[in-house]
Amino acid sequence: MSLNEPKEQNVSGSTFAKKAIQNGTGDNGYYDIAKGADTVKGNNDTYWQSDSGAFGQYFFGSLHNLGLVETYERSKFIRRSEKGKHLADAYNKSISPHERSLFLSIVKEGKLNSNQAEELTGFSLSKEITGTEEWHFYFTMFLGEDNDFTLSGKPLSLRKQSIKLFLDHLNNPQRQVYMPYYLYHTKGSTEKSLCSEAAYGWYYYELNEFTHYALESILWAMLLKLEAISVPIRVNEYIQETQAEVLDVLRNKYKLDTQTTITVQDSIVLCQRKGYTVDYLYALTEEVSDMDLADINLADIIALNILTLISLFQENEKDLTPLQEYAQDLDLIRTGNAVVALRELVGQNKYLEIATFIEKVYYWIINRHLFVAYEKMGSGEDNVLKLMLEDNHLLWLENIGPALTSPRLSTLRKFMTDLRLINSDGQLTKNGYKILNQE
Repeated sequence: MSLNEPKEQNVSGSTFAKKAIQNGTGDNGYYDIAKGADTVKGNNDTYWQSDSGAFGQYFFGSLHNLGLVETYERSKFIRRSEKGKHLADAYNKSISPHERSLFLSIVKEGKLNSNQAEELTGFSLSKEITGTEEWHFYFTMFLGEDNDFTLSGKPLSLRKQSIKLFLDHLNNPQRQVYMPYYLYHTKGSTEKSLCSEAAYGWYYYELNEFTHYALESILWAMLLKLEAISVPIRVNEYIQETQAEVLDVLRNKYKLDTQTTITVQDSIVLCQRKGYTVDYLYALTEEVSDMDLADINLADIIALNILTLISLFQENEKDLTPLQEYAQDLDLIRTGNAVVALRELVGQNKYLEIATFIEKVYYWIINRHLFVAYEKMGSGEDNVLKLMLEDNHLLWLENIGPALTSPRLSTLRKFMTDLRLINSDGQLTKNGYKILNQE
């Protein structure tokens, strides 16, 4: 795929494959596809990290949700389901006997010549399959009922609802915004209560995105400050120094009177009065992310995201309890989710002075980072520590910037195009409207 269609994206292992292509075939004249295919003692240079291999890390969850694979009871062994066999048979018909034989011989030998890749076009992810048995299977599968359920009998993925939501969003171009962003602002409500359960889930998703981006931005600024200090520093000394700088920014740039005993609750009121909405503050954050590092005021980043956390709580306070109940009902609760973070950081500290609140945020972020990093290492993952806390001293190890996750809506758009539910311009087809209007 990476040889014949280098522009294809969102394919697991493609970055690894492109790196191998850049390295070339070497003197042997072939690509060594066995290299990195399996973990070998002393060599873990693979494109996955999980003990379950590439299949377990990248594909099992989706295939299991779609009912294509299943596991033996109380076992890690995976087997193809009857539904999976039907897909395999349909896919098999779209690949010529020569291509099937050549593909298996290449995998067996672990060697791929450049000219052989040109003979495997039947495996292309972008080939035309409309009307084939494989295409009809995909159409029925993606638009069928969900297969994974909670203990209470509710579907976990709400896939079909999300597809209808996405079609509805494309059918309303006047919105002109990213779907999760739109559903955050409507708090999961849509016209005629369309797919309300999935819509509320996308609201929950985007609230988590905003919250974690703010927390990660503060951590990033803290790490940059630690790097500049370059030597271990007492925790309280570090906090007092940066706290004073943040208070100066809040006072001089955002006009919060930090000289008085202003509380978090007072700050909530002031944010409303001055128009410091999440939208406004997030736009400022995006501006900062485009700046050169040398031009960034680290205290400004922290102040900006302190206000973002306060505004996130203010804008969503009344919804935190129903969001928590929704997430629990669908088994969506994860460590450090937005509802818990906003309640612990802002809700429980509303009557603290803003200076003390900043200190609380610092300690919360440091402790959360250490907890998550050690938990990951305890489960066999790589060391992700970015700072150390030892003998009440902080030590910089490495920087990490804030990042948003990807809900893979671009991939969903490709699926919808392949299934002929939308055309190449994103407009709904006859079949698209049929799916959208289904009860």
